[in-house]
Amino acid sequence: MKLVNDVYSPVKCLPVHVTHDGMELLETSLETRKTGDNLFIEIGVDEANTGEALTELLKKHFPEALKVAFEEECEQIQFYI
Repeated sequence: MKLVNDVYSPVKCLPVHVTHDGMELLETSLETRKTGDNLFIEIGVDEANTGEALTELLKKHFPEALKVAFEEECEQIQFYI
């Protein structure tokens, strides 16, 4: 008898607390909407795999977050208010 069909493996995520203005900038620039007070942004393993527009936005406004996310091998950055 089989008891387990699948095991959920959550992605590694870097939580970043931002201001309302920071969240509005992200929503406007990325043309997306937050869910509740959270916005999850998927990133690649490095700058080359993340996409030029997203990389430039994050480097300009949230440079430390992007750097730490790559160092920690995160798959997403969770921006929250």
